[in-house]
Amino acid sequence: EKERLAFEKKMATQFETDKKAINDYAITKKWKVQRSPSGLSYIITKPGKGTNAKAGNTVTVHYEGMLLNEKIFDSSKGRAPFSFVLGEGKAIAGWEEGLGYFNKGSEGYLLIPSKYAYGATPLDDGKVQVPAFSVLIFKIQVVDIK
Repeated sequence: EKERLAFEKKMATQFETDKKAINDYAITKKWKVQRSPSGLSYIITKPGKGTNAKAGNTVTVHYEGMLLNEKIFDSSKGRAPFSFVLGEGKAIAGWEEGLGYFNKGSEGYLLIPSKYAYGATPLDDGKVQVPAFSVLIFKIQVVDIK
């Protein structure tokens, strides 16, 4: 019980740290980001057309993922765009929520606190390396929504 409470406290503190880091990053970029009730931040830099993506839609996106230091850790550049059904848990929670603010043809950024990305778990599959508790920034281009 004591360990669980200590972990929950650490996660809450990390979440506040992440939100401040996202805010500071947005200020350096001169972005007026929107923050969802969950704490996810996003900015639409190019509006699209139609309704926003919702659970059950197949969303196809080109993306570039980077850390706060702008080191790119993954990109669909030079590859086919990534397609998945929104709401089925096939992407990180930050994408599952954040893409609901985008529609077909829209472009922008998702600024994702670590708890909606990989959290305490570092990611290293030989090609992609993301340290534990990393805020992730994704440049998003929505190619299609079906």
